[in-house]
Amino acid sequence: MKKIMLSILAIILVFSALTGCSSSSKEVLYIFNWGDFIDMDLVRDFEKEYGIKVIYDEYDTNESMYARLKAGGKYDLIFPSDYMIAKLISEDMLEEIDFNNIPNYKYIMDNFKNMNFDPENKYSVPYVWGTLGILYNTEKVQGNVDSWSVVFDPANKNQVFMIDSMRDTLAVALNYLGYSINSKNEQELEEAKRLLIKQRSEVNPVYVNDEGKDMIMEGQAVFFVTWSGEAMQVISEDPRFHYIVPKEGSNLFIDNMAIPKGARNKENAEKFINYMLRPDVAKANIEYIGYSTPHKAAWEGLDTETKNNPILYLSDEVIKKAEIFIDLGPFLDVYSRVWREIKNQ
Repeated sequence: MKKIMLSILAIILVFSALTGCSSSSKEVLYIFNWGDFIDMDLVRDFEKEYGIKVIYDEYDTNESMYARLKAGGKYDLIFPSDYMIAKLISEDMLEEIDFNNIPNYKYIMDNFKNMNFDPENKYSVPYVWGTLGILYNTEKVQGNVDSWSVVFDPANKNQVFMIDSMRDTLAVALNYLGYSINSKNEQELEEAKRLLIKQRSEVNPVYVNDEGKDMIMEGQAVFFVTWSGEAMQVISEDPRFHYIVPKEGSNLFIDNMAIPKGARNKENAEKFINYMLRPDVAKANIEYIGYSTPHKAAWEGLDTETKNNPILYLSDEVIKKAEIFIDLGPFLDVYSRVWREIKNQ
């Protein structure tokens, strides 16, 4: 009888452990986001409010995020840019979002819906938008800065940071040469490659990511090719700095929330998306990260100075010259080859 009772007890314990693991797995959310791209206090508030543990990881480029997913990385929520959304959709790597679980989607501005990268609004929810430009120290620059030319000028040797991102860096060179940042012309890509290789020998730029913000404030460079939100974080701490979108044009990007195919905790991801779209949360988050918001209620809650900030909310003239990245399809292999050849110099 003792043996029978012990066997029954063992079965009960195993069953309890299994059901406990199953239950706890439903109360976890695996997030993969850009570095320094969310107010972590809001994440902690979400955990307390919903009883869901957030496991948080970071990436520095769309391409590194994509590579992690292709290698089998399991996440419930990611934050891809426009062209990467299109690529992930084309490769059947995203779940369709159940918008019945996201009533706060009503706050997204209409001009950020039905975008060409997700025309039926099935797979993504706009998170923030911004531009690529030049952050620079006004105390160390003479004259007007309005062109990409400053980052290719040998006079600025050892004073330039470039963002360590393939599409963004090649966009700088393509724009400067008068070409589209979505060029599929191999000759144009070769010209961009030669320009960036020449820059490496004559200007000696340093390729950086998030660390560039602290480094430029420490005086390690004068110019930093970076995104508008990163620039605003620096400017808010140090008024010596200014940011411009060069006259040749630039990239206007939209970063989004999306759910990878096979996500283990899809409902929790949708709860988080809806939470991030709650007006008070969306406003607090956009004020923290310093980008531009596609959220109507959050924008309405901003102070007048922020609403009128030309770095965040651009003039029609600047927007007309800006391009949104598109998915290049198989031609991306040409960009990848060119990028390797630049970085190997």
